[in-house]
Amino acid sequence: MDAAKRREELEALSIEERRRVIAQDVASGKDRYRPIEVFDLAEALHVPLPPDGSWDYCYRKQIIETFDECWNNHGHPDDLAEALLDVDANEVLDLCRDDLKLSTECVSNSDYEEIAKRLANQGERARRELSEHQKEAVRLALAQKQFEANSWNGLGSSTVYKIDTEDGALVFDATLEDDGSCIEIDSPYENRDAERAGAGSPRPFFYESW
Repeated sequence: MDAAKRREELEALSIEERRRVIAQDVASGKDRYRPIEVFDLAEALHVPLPPDGSWDYCYRKQIIETFDECWNNHGHPDDLAEALLDVDANEVLDLCRDDLKLSTECVSNSDYEEIAKRLANQGERARRELSEHQKEAVRLALAQKQFEANSWNGLGSSTVYKIDTEDGALVFDATLEDDGSCIEIDSPYENRDAERAGAGSPRPFFYESW
């Protein structure tokens, strides 16, 4: 059955019934109504699109990249060293949560100066010789810098809409443009899949409410 027929079947029910049916479908993994396009699903469940005030707004901070991604994205050790010299360790520490499980042992301004010096002097060799604590400090520093840049440009924000039913919660997660318009929504199905894929692992990003 195609998406249009699934939607027609769903819309034959009352709003409350639709929400319960989708909650049951998501929880069971049967995904009978998954083919319905996410904006159509939101409309069928009477979910208002952002920037409606009933959404829970927040900033999504930059994903914490692996050390290799940090290295490759800066192109040259000198560029990475320069980025670290422009970091405030206190702001980096503000990122840290217990469930992230990244070391903050080398998150201090003096540590960043030392790491930057090694990068500038040793180049590629530093990539191999930095300790795991130092590499994790680099990851956290660059995440903070990216978040700061996104904040200045009004980027990197997201918002969540949650429907509680007797059969479980339905969560829609929207990505916003800098003018507040909605450009992408993750459906309850996609949010369920992401949660299962990351079960037992900390999410590699941060939220800051606004």
